[in-house]
Amino acid sequence: MNYYFHDQKLRSNLLGQAAPQDMATDLYGVQNNIYHKTRPENIEFLERLRALSDQYDDIMMVSEVGEMGHRSIEIMDEYTQGRARLHMACSFAMLASDFNAEHFRNRISGFQSCATDGHPYWSFSNHDVPRQDSRWAE
Repeated sequence: MNYYFHDQKLRSNLLGQAAPQDMATDLYGVQNNIYHKTRPENIEFLERLRALSDQYDDIMMVSEVGEMGHRSIEIMDEYTQGRARLHMACSFAMLASDFNAEHFRNRISGFQSCATDGHPYWSFSNHDVPRQDSRWAE
């Protein structure tokens, strides 16, 4: 959801802080991604999509936020605030390798404290990550 708009001047992202070995294997991941995702224009677009979807019965908008870490929760909050944006946003916080009550409690309470008006959709597995029963059985 947060990749819909790019910088109109097509500027290149700057590199963030990274170890040399990270730059050799994940140049995309070490970028400071300010020019090609989570652009301010996304909010108006979300509101236009929601206005369109509200014209129909039994429709819900849910989307993935392409961001990791705490910033993903902030974006989920921003993109689901009120009744004019997404109904729900996906979180991949439960896809990590820590599968215990403390991990779940920290992620859920972290979302609730940050996204006071947001609506999460917690994903426990997907096509990129082994299914939870395989991971949790270890």
